[in-house]
Amino acid sequence: MKTLVRFILYLIGFSFLTCAVTLFLYWHGYGIILKENGPIEWIEALWLLLSSLFLFLAARKSVQYSRLYAVLWLLPLAAATRELDAVFDEILFHGAWAIPAWFILLVCLYRTFKSRSILKSEILEFAQTQQAVFLGLGFFIVAVFAQTFGQQAVMRAVFQEYYMRSIGGFIEEIIEFLGYVILVIGSFECYLRCHRLG
Repeated sequence: MKTLVRFILYLIGFSFLTCAVTLFLYWHGYGIILKENGPIEWIEALWLLLSSLFLFLAARKSVQYSRLYAVLWLLPLAAATRELDAVFDEILFHGAWAIPAWFILLVCLYRTFKSRSILKSEILEFAQTQQAVFLGLGFFIVAVFAQTFGQQAVMRAVFQEYYMRSIGGFIEEIIEFLGYVILVIGSFECYLRCHRLG
């Protein structure tokens, strides 16, 4: 019953968020979604940082998946640095976001290699949970579906003579936004599960 209530709350929250974003785009123009360092990019970075925080807290609480979460929380953190690339460009130099992102990924690889034998069993067990479905779906939407669907060739094939370059970027950002929201829900579910079991 509690799970059903949570999912109804997620649905209501997501519906409210969708309306808020739609109104924001309506008032400020849809071009703002493609603007470098614009509000949509900041919100997406916020989603990633929230995902990272929930997974970090889950890593601290979990006994069952502690090493897996200790690796997973670093991935949204690395992605957040990519979303905030314009900030790094402005403060440091063009492409500076890659330095912290690569450092985080190297730490992630080190932890994976160090705990590889335990991680294998944790991954197999975690893959059967509801939380894994959310995280996997969010990752697939952001890293695969949005990137593929946002490609010019794919967009040309779908829209044919009605294709405009800006449409591809707009749709890619909207799909990414959805994926990030699902990642936040999945990360929050991971934390809730650890909190209940802990």
